[in-house]
Amino acid sequence: MINTIQRRIFDTSADLSNPQARAKWMMDLSLMLDDIVGAVNTPMFPRSELVWGQTITSAVTSVTSPTLDGNTDKGYIVVFDIVSGSASQTTFSLFANGDTTNTNYETQLGNTAQLSSAVIVNTNSGYGKFFGFIGSAPVGNLAANLSYTAFNNLSSLSQVSIAWHKKATVTNLTSITLTASQTNGIGINSSFRLIPFAQSI
Repeated sequence: MINTIQRRIFDTSADLSNPQARAKWMMDLSLMLDDIVGAVNTPMFPRSELVWGQTITSAVTSVTSPTLDGNTDKGYIVVFDIVSGSASQTTFSLFANGDTTNTNYETQLGNTAQLSSAVIVNTNSGYGKFFGFIGSAPVGNLAANLSYTAFNNLSSLSQVSIAWHKKATVTNLTSITLTASQTNGIGINSSFRLIPFAQSI
């Protein structure tokens, strides 16, 4: 039996400058992505097509994907669920192809100034979800469009849009790494899923 993906209705007239309306819209989109990922382990989408599916069983500071082939897969749909492993303010940085030099990347978080940094979020929330896309840009750079939704003990909600890229020319995306600034900042039950874009169209 093949699971069906729910039809979710988006309010295209919503005022996304309103924090509450934007949070609801992003939550709807997050739920839709969960529907898609939930259908991966079905006869229609064999689990082998999920190139990275990992749940953290012991808190870690950094996690790295298996070897990727971004050229063949045409990039990846990203669904990361992060359970904080630290009560302190934590930044999360995204690196590619084993290059963990912070200044080799640029990011822009929401409407803030562009930074020469791999940091994609700075948070003290107990739980957060990254989702979006990572793949090659036309000029040979790696680029990502991500959204991060933070839940603070289910009592409050915040969201930020993230633009990220690796400044050096890259011929292929072969791995990605997420690193926390706090030791063991990636807590138990955090999960990491990558879906090849070529298999989703």
